[in-house]
Amino acid sequence: MNLETVAVFGGSGKVGSRIIEALQAQGKSIRALIHRTPITGEGIESIPGSVTDPEAVRQVVDSTDAVVYMATTKEDSDTFFDVSIRGTFNVLEACQDEDIQQFVMFGGDATQGIWFY
Repeated sequence: MNLETVAVFGGSGKVGSRIIEALQAQGKSIRALIHRTPITGEGIESIPGSVTDPEAVRQVVDSTDAVVYMATTKEDSDTFFDVSIRGTFNVLEACQDEDIQQFVMFGGDATQGIWFY
């Protein structure tokens, strides 16, 4: 499996920033969706947008070999469900339209329970 270009969603968080570093160390090209926090560095193409926007998601996934998905939020419950469910759906839909060789999904501390309830 030749994974040269990796799409990353949620790369600015605690785990995501480490994943970005590991991918850079392996010489991978990275295309990252940027919602709020910029991600910079060698080999990183940043695309502004949200996982809730199917077109932004498709732009990130387009012509990549693998996808790493870690996007989450700890805002209000509506935003949490929109990002967690609609965002995941949008990324999976975009992956179906491309020749994605590998999809990796990480969960964050929000999986311990929705803290705003």
